[in-house]
Amino acid sequence: MPFCPKCETEYREGFKTCAGCGEPLVDSLPSPPEVAIDNEPLEVVYLAPDQFLASDVKLALETAGIPIIEQLGVFPSVLDGVHLSITGYYSRILTFESRAEEAKRIVSDFLVAYEGGDLTLPEDSPPG
Repeated sequence: MPFCPKCETEYREGFKTCAGCGEPLVDSLPSPPEVAIDNEPLEVVYLAPDQFLASDVKLALETAGIPIIEQLGVFPSVLDGVHLSITGYYSRILTFESRAEEAKRIVSDFLVAYEGGDLTLPEDSPPG
């Protein structure tokens, strides 16, 4: 079966180009890259009370080069945009045990600045 290399749509035999993007079809798609999984234990570094703080804390950690995993503790309700917690928090943010102390320090510094109103935008960010 032919495939589109760009959008990865599968076609029946006889098709030569993708109807969606116009790319020439190929006989097979390349294998996805292998992901190395580290067996190091994970540690919770922050319990986010809401999606906004979760997003900000994740950004602070990612900017510092800390690998993170987020586990949601909520489920969407029937009301659009409302999340109902079944755990008492919006999400848990975890990182590798070897990076946990550094991550907790970054989260702590971020929260102090956040609560004190001392957060500033990077210089290259346009005013929002």
